[in-house]
Amino acid sequence: MKKQHIYLFFSLLFALQLFSQNTTQLYLKGKVKSIHETYQKCPTVALEGSTFKCLEKDTFFTFDKKGNAIGLNAQNTNFDNYIVVKTSTDQGYKITEYLIWDGVKRKHFEEYYNKKGNKIKVIGFHNDGEITNIWEYIFTKKGEKVEEISTSFWNGNTKMYHYFYNAQGDVALCKHYENGKIIKEEKFEIKYTFDKKGNWLTKTIQAEYNESYKRTIEYY
Repeated sequence: MKKQHIYLFFSLLFALQLFSQNTTQLYLKGKVKSIHETYQKCPTVALEGSTFKCLEKDTFFTFDKKGNAIGLNAQNTNFDNYIVVKTSTDQGYKITEYLIWDGVKRKHFEEYYNKKGNKIKVIGFHNDGEITNIWEYIFTKKGEKVEEISTSFWNGNTKMYHYFYNAQGDVALCKHYENGKIIKEEKFEIKYTFDKKGNWLTKTIQAEYNESYKRTIEYY
């Protein structure tokens, strides 16, 4: 069940993020019309007897002249086995995802945004309604995300990860805590190339895996 829940988190949380994606949240400069991004993730070292296999993915976004992703403003969207609903709140708005599991509608994720459109909190639920994860996001007065606190609850233990971001919005440092005590600190080596607008065109990350990104950006 845990593996299934983790898989659903990565696939379904991506669907939730589509509702809020804009050029500001992607740290883009200038009047961006579209982005085509390719991603590759490869193991640093292949295990003996195993196949050296890389994960590859293509992503494409188009934006209007205000910087909002085109076609992603629906209030309610039905996907294959889950429903995403966007509602207004006093602070801004909330996106709730309901997973259809065995014919039963269950709350799976809640995302909270402030009036500036910044995602400030995410709550993940197990299929029995129990909270499994909480993500909290800290911003500067300029609206730049500088820290993310990810808390997981399993077997009575609390695991917490503090993620610190660089100017491009990528995680540069991670501090791992268990039950309030720091047990690991990890820094990430990230290299970029930029275009004349200051947006990155290539990005490489060297850690447990070698990750590489390439972008083609079109401007208005």
